[in-house]
Amino acid sequence: MMAKHITRIRTGLFLAILAIVSVFYFPNFLFSLLVFFIISAAFWEWLELISIRFLFYKMLLLLFFWFMLIVFERELMLTLKLAVVWWSLALMLIFLPRASWNFLKNKCVALVVGILVLAPTAVAATTLHQENRLVLFYLIMTVSFADTAAYFVGSRYGRRRLMPSISPKKSVEGLIGGLIVGTLAGLLEVIFMPNLSWAQVGTWTLLSVVLIMFSVLGDLFESLMKRLHDAKDSGSFLPGHGGVLDRIDSQTAAAPIFLLLCMSFHLC
Repeated sequence: MMAKHITRIRTGLFLAILAIVSVFYFPNFLFSLLVFFIISAAFWEWLELISIRFLFYKMLLLLFFWFMLIVFERELMLTLKLAVVWWSLALMLIFLPRASWNFLKNKCVALVVGILVLAPTAVAATTLHQENRLVLFYLIMTVSFADTAAYFVGSRYGRRRLMPSISPKKSVEGLIGGLIVGTLAGLLEVIFMPNLSWAQVGTWTLLSVVLIMFSVLGDLFESLMKRLHDAKDSGSFLPGHGGVLDRIDSQTAAAPIFLLLCMSFHLC
């Protein structure tokens, strides 16, 4: 267990350095290219997860996914509204009995869901990088710290299962630890934002809690898909973390909802 934690920490440190460098020092084009490769790798893993493994079909579907990325980027508000609709449905879905999930075994349905899960994530990340890099880093920092804290607190102190039918390892204690650490991490980022009033600090604190709860939804939905398709991880590309999809699952729900809230309340 200790060796696994050390491996996870090493990979996490590498990803943290990559996030800092790419967010603050990459030009928009290079950052968008990085996001493009990450989200394409995640979609490739999604195709594997839903048992689409014939290389020719996977390449065609990847091309279609790239086309949808262009469409979603050009229709930003529609993309964000679609994300809200989808994640509202996903929220209801995770509370339904397992028999209600079976329609997600259909490859065509699962393919559409994969596009709705991943494409808005990429659009949100690239848009935030263009608009306000500090706000983008707030998103990454809050969700990443919450995710990491939930893992370690849950591993050490987890007793009460959060949603055992979806993810037996996730615990209420882990969720609470993630909320506390993630919110504090968000506040640490907020102090670097210029000219904030106490009311605005309170708004960002509340936003951290909302953001973390949506990140948990994204994590739980990927766990649901893995449970349906009898997979432990989406891949093995990132030692200690699994696949690319396993690493960004928390961002899939959080990023587009966060961008929509930022635009609605003029925070970025």
